[in-house]
Amino acid sequence: MASLQKPEPGALPEESKILNEILEFSSGDRLLEIGSGVGEFLAVAQELLLDAEGLEIRTRYAEMVRDLFDLKVHECDFLEFETDKRFDILVMGDVLEHFIDPVKALQKCHSLLNENGVLWLSTPNHQSGWTKIHKDQDPMWRVSEHLHFFSYKGLRRILKDAGFEVKRYNVSKKYN
Repeated sequence: MASLQKPEPGALPEESKILNEILEFSSGDRLLEIGSGVGEFLAVAQELLLDAEGLEIRTRYAEMVRDLFDLKVHECDFLEFETDKRFDILVMGDVLEHFIDPVKALQKCHSLLNENGVLWLSTPNHQSGWTKIHKDQDPMWRVSEHLHFFSYKGLRRILKDAGFEVKRYNVSKKYN
């Protein structure tokens, strides 16, 4: 059995930087992280006093985040997640490329947001400068669980079709 990945304290400053940028666009503090993994982003959200909860499909990670941070983590597939709550912020870090139907996932995101809600997402960009430099040596194209490959142009189109407007685009330093 594979060992359980643990939260990396060194990742917290980058997560804090990302969250503070998100907060520039949000007027509320109710946050849901879709694909919370080992909980680093949620730990920062908790530290910044946000009303944060997560959603994680992997039971062992959901349990670990609940135990470590005493946060609510829903254990289910996002497309099957049901709630009456509406969120001010949805975070989807490197998750969209794993959905069989990413458009349906984005539409669900839109339905879970308050009127002026913010969706922050990251996903590998098949047309990025990083990929153009590294070509087929870019490790993001070797992950077997990645079902979709996006370009910025294509991602903007499906975001618009799901009801979103892109306010900012950044190049990640997290995976370079």
